[in-house]
Amino acid sequence: MSDRMPPEQAARYTVDMIDKTIKAFDGIGKEMIFKDPLYELALVGGLVLIGEHLDENSNVASPDLAKRFGDLRNDMAHEYGGVDLDEVWEAFKQLPKLRKDVVRRQNDRDRFARQARNRGKRQGH
Repeated sequence: MSDRMPPEQAARYTVDMIDKTIKAFDGIGKEMIFKDPLYELALVGGLVLIGEHLDENSNVASPDLAKRFGDLRNDMAHEYGGVDLDEVWEAFKQLPKLRKDVVRRQNDRDRFARQARNRGKRQGH
């Protein structure tokens, strides 16, 4: 776990990769993506990068979403027998929800950090 980015940096990276992946496939349907090996490879690669900092212990996203994307990342990165394209498509459709969750959790961390700093100032620390 020590080689992981701090949650704030991992959150920024994850949101950036989600935005890039959504933008890259905007308006391209499932059939087109999975008929073209370049599209398929790019989508799988994007999801692998998104899942890189997500697991049930990451604190970047809610545990259920983090585990789902982290597990999918592990399956795609290490299952050499093939990737379940329906599962990849379902994960792609969940990216806006994941993005919203990551941003919300980062905003919560920022708010708690500000509150702690303000308490420290009021207490003279």
